[in-house]
Amino acid sequence: MIGLSHARAVPLEQPRKDPKPDLRVVPPRTRRRHSLSRKTHRRHGMEILSVAVIALSLMCVVIGHAYVAEGQMRLSTVQSRLSQAQLNYRQDELQLARLETPLRIASGALAQHMVHPSQIQQLPYVSLNSPLPPPSLGSAGTAGAASG
Repeated sequence: MIGLSHARAVPLEQPRKDPKPDLRVVPPRTRRRHSLSRKTHRRHGMEILSVAVIALSLMCVVIGHAYVAEGQMRLSTVQSRLSQAQLNYRQDELQLARLETPLRIASGALAQHMVHPSQIQQLPYVSLNSPLPPPSLGSAGTAGAASG
């Protein structure tokens, strides 16, 4: 028991006289981009991506409508040219029909002092399937050719 006699008495902790805890007022957190959680970052990223996809699809629709409108304008131009060409063709056909009438041709011939022939000679029929014999050139034909 020798060791016990030399032991010191440990004083007991005495309660504090100031019962207030050590608290301090912290200012409210301001929202900063770096303070957002990963989930919030992902959600904002998806929102931005969806808005971008919608804007891009609307832009594609607008461009498609512009191409369709341009095609319609070209088609309208081609149709008007076609209508004008068809009208010109009909007018040319009518003019040709007027020029080909036998009465007009006969009156034109009379205006140029042409008369009906007193005798009409018909040419003989020649077959186009069989070749014709070569023309015979007599001595007069060769002499004329040599002098000319």
